[in-house]
Order: sequence, then structure tokens, then C-alpha cells
Amino acid sequence: MGINFYDYVSKYDFVPFAQLLSSEDFKVGTASKAKIISPYLKEAYQAISDVKIEFKPETLKKGKTVLKFKLQKAHQYASDPDGYLRYKLTTIAGQEFVSNHKKEVEHDLGIKKYGDIIEIVFSKNLMETVQFIDFYFKDNTDAWLDLKGNLPDSWEHCGRVTIDVISICYCLEMGFVTTSCGGNGSKITDLMYEDLSKDLNVEKEVLYAVAETETKGNPFISGIKPKQAKILFERHYLHRLAGAKLTAERIKFYEENYNDVFSSKQGNYNWDVEGINQIPRLKKAKEIDKDAAIMSCSWGKFQVMGEYYDKAYNTAEDLEKAQNMCEIQQLYYFKIFIKKVKGKKLIDAMKNKDWESIAYYYNGAKWRTTNPDYPTKFKKYYDERKK
Repeated sequence: MGINFYDYVSKYDFVPFAQLLSSEDFKVGTASKAKIISPYLKEAYQAISDVKIEFKPETLKKGKTVLKFKLQKAHQYASDPDGYLRYKLTTIAGQEFVSNHKKEVEHDLGIKKYGDIIEIVFSKNLMETVQFIDFYFKDNTDAWLDLKGNLPDSWEHCGRVTIDVISICYCLEMGFVTTSCGGNGSKITDLMYEDLSKDLNVEKEVLYAVAETETKGNPFISGIKPKQAKILFERHYLHRLAGAKLTAERIKFYEENYNDVFSSKQGNYNWDVEGINQIPRLKKAKEIDKDAAIMSCSWGKFQVMGEYYDKAYNTAEDLEKAQNMCEIQQLYYFKIFIKKVKGKKLIDAMKNKDWESIAYYYNGAKWRTTNPDYPTKFKKYYDERKK
């Protein structure tokens, strides 16, 4: 005997969809319809099951929001479900949750009735990290097995919320600008160099010369999306920063198995002109200690070490995101490094155009070993700008 569809829906349950309720904390980009009823049934019904949202900059600044979902029937004749609902958070590729270092986290909501409101609290970290919220339903009736032909413990995917790239603007948060860049970043203008020049009482051509010497003025690796700031990973920094938190046994293990990124000796950069080879080195270093790995890189147009992130940002991860996003943030970090880390000695060297002293205070005591051409390049690019 065939199944009478309407007898079925009056007695058994359909997969529910958790509909996202509107909020002032985000804007909805697109919403699409998808079939969420089992193909084993005669008819398939549609519901809005794929919604794309983007959190607003002011929401990120607030640091926390609540996403509210209302359970919806897949069909008007369906009864309340006797089953379970689960949602899964999936991070943006390459990133992981800070809490448990997993790319996916599942939460079992237990038995729910239609009409219930599900609330998911989103911190700033989740707003910036999560890419998908997926909902899954598992029926808890024996009859469902007979009709669907699936095992009782199988889960039905019943909805997804996609979170677009977050429109965070560090410059807006810091009061540098009045309009958000929408997460796209902004270029440094000549006026910004002039303002920093006046602040430090240093010729702006000297500032340009540092950028040209460090990265030839190119702050990002070409051809990589999303944007990736040029970096140089320093393995001896990771050895010092991460090693301070490790046992002697773990230090020995990493020295033997991660020597290319973890060593008391400087070098082994595996450098290429574009800096692409540094990206897998940073990723590997993060396996040892994520924050220490970020701190062990020099970042962006001016190649300032991440070790000083706390002079400008709340977390090392904030530093990484800001430097990967925006030239203005790279200039800001450069300014912080000069004023709050190096101070008068470097500023005086810049004022006097003492190229060797600039190399010493900016790049460290071993600059002659790592790059003996620093003073020559500083002067060369300074002279070019003066012309």
C-alpha cells in the first residue's frame, strides 16, 4: 500500500528549519530556498534554508551579540517534532576556535518544540571567526525509520547561515577615520607620511626610505586572497617566546622536529622575493604556539616585529588581522614601534640621517650579518625621494 501523504504529515514529523530572526546587529545579504524534505517522500517543500549575513562594525565594537532562531515547520500539516536539534559552528578556512582549537564545534540543543526560540551568543571572536552555522535534526520516532529508510541516529541537514567576511575596520575603532573601510583596508597617503613626519620631527623621506628598504614599499604578497601582509618569520624568536612556556622535554622535541621554525639560532629563512615561502612557516609555527608564532614575524610595509603587539592591540591575533588588512594599520604600528619601543635613540638617528645607527636601532645589533646593505639602501631611497 502506498503512503498517503496527508495521513503521513498529520502523524509524523518533518525536519524543522531554524529561521534567523532579524536584528540591528547584522545585515542580511542574500537568502535562498532549498529543499529540506526527504526525497523519499512524494512531495518536496521548500523553505528559506540558506541565509547570508554580515555583522556591522558597531556590533564588533560592542563585542557581543545574540543570534535568535525560531523553529519553523517544514509543512503546515506537520506536528511538533519528537526529536533533537543540533547546530554546528564552522570557522573560516585556516582559522580555529580559540577555546578548543577545533575548526568545527557542535552543540546539541536536545529536544525542542516548534515555536521555541534558540539563542546563540556570539562574542567578537565568533563574529570574526565563524563562517557557517549549520542546523541538523534527528527524529526520535520508530515510524520515521520505516518511512525514510534511514537509521534512527542519522541527522538531517535542515538549514545554514553563512557569515560573510567581517566588515571590521580597525581604523574606525581607533578613531583614525569616520567611515569604515568595510574590511577592505586603506592605503597610506602622502599626507599621513607628512603627519608622522611632523609628529617625530623627522623628514618624511626618511620614513619612505625605511618602507622601500624593508619591502620596496609593497606591503602585501601579490596574488593571495584574502590579503596577506609580507612577513619574515624568525625562528629564534619563537624559540625564546614559546620556549619560556615549555618544558625542557618539549623544547628538545621541537628543536629536533620543527628546527626550521624553532631554534635558538637565527636564520634558515627560506626567503623568496615575494615572501610566499614564509606563509607555511608561520602556519607550522602556530602548531607550537599561535600567539608566539604571530609575535615571531615582522609584519607589513615596515617589517615591525609582532612581539610588540600589546603596545597597539588587545591580542596578537588582532595584530595579524590588522596588518593583513590595512596599510594604515601598518603605518600606525610603525609609529608605535618608533615611539613606544625604540624611542629617542632611533628618532635621533632618523633626524640626523645616521644610516648605520638607523640600521642598528631598527634591525638589531646583528644587522651587519643579516643584511650589511641596510645603510646603503636607506640612503639610496632617501636620495631618490628627495629628488
